[in-house]
Amino acid sequence: MVEGGPLLLTMRDRLPETVRAELSRLGVTKVVVVGGVNAVDASVVDELGVLGITVERVSGTDRFATSRALIQRAFSVTGATQVFLATGSNFPDALSAGAASGPRGIPVLLVDGSSSGPSLDDLGLFQALGTTSATLIGGSAAIGEGYAGGLRKSVSSVGRIAGQDRYETSVLINSQFPSGSSSALIATGTAYADALAGAVLAGRTGSSLYVVTPTCLPPVVANGLASAGVTELTLLGGAAALSPAVADRFVCLPPPAPAPAPNPPPAPAPPLGSAGNPHRDGVTPGAFCKASLDGQYGRTATGLLMVCSRSATDSRLRWRQA
Repeated sequence: MVEGGPLLLTMRDRLPETVRAELSRLGVTKVVVVGGVNAVDASVVDELGVLGITVERVSGTDRFATSRALIQRAFSVTGATQVFLATGSNFPDALSAGAASGPRGIPVLLVDGSSSGPSLDDLGLFQALGTTSATLIGGSAAIGEGYAGGLRKSVSSVGRIAGQDRYETSVLINSQFPSGSSSALIATGTAYADALAGAVLAGRTGSSLYVVTPTCLPPVVANGLASAGVTELTLLGGAAALSPAVADRFVCLPPPAPAPAPNPPPAPAPPLGSAGNPHRDGVTPGAFCKASLDGQYGRTATGLLMVCSRSATDSRLRWRQA
């Protein structure tokens, strides 16, 4: 973005014909390969060399180191008082931030958000760039409060842009850093490739970039587009990435209401012969009762609860008032 070049994706071990043709069409004489040989094999560099293209590789020991190396390459002269930080464990937040950061000359650094604070390499980068303000992209599940707390010890101003999900975060980024354009780029939020290339395009054209579901606009995105006055959408990717319903601005339906809890089963009937379920009705108070009914309950014709029992003064079984 800083040097104004487009971003092209390649296979790991070969240069696709479509990319080869685009390089020729653009008259490219220099390519910056991002990532080590595990990301882009030396065979791709060789193919570029055959085309007469000068190749520079920017890489690190991992994605975090590669991110720092890119920023050092692009901002070593100008510095960067403000930096966006996004988790390197997932892609949507970084891509949404990239579209907004490019036109403003703000680098996006990938970090290990689960760590207890910035690494020594991160801190060294902030010092080299003269960074005084950092904006965390995504919630605490993406960049934890441990990292944020450690960052505040080194950077004077630390903020956070976070929504309930990747779609709302995308809207909030565009709301806080509006493009002022009536057009926006739309990319799926479930895969990275289209939004990665689109972030560069958004920066070059001054457009916003929103991530959406493959089949519809999340309500928060639909509202964000309306609030930003966006009237023209450019969809990135084919119908397998974004269905025609997205082009038609079909808003995702709310999830169905949860089914009501089933009624609790009826309480089991009290055992036969208990007070709640007398053995028989129509018993006569004081009448003798059989030994098999000892301890059993019954009711008189008037509903009085009786029990077949003995008394302290009468050892014979009789129906006595319970």
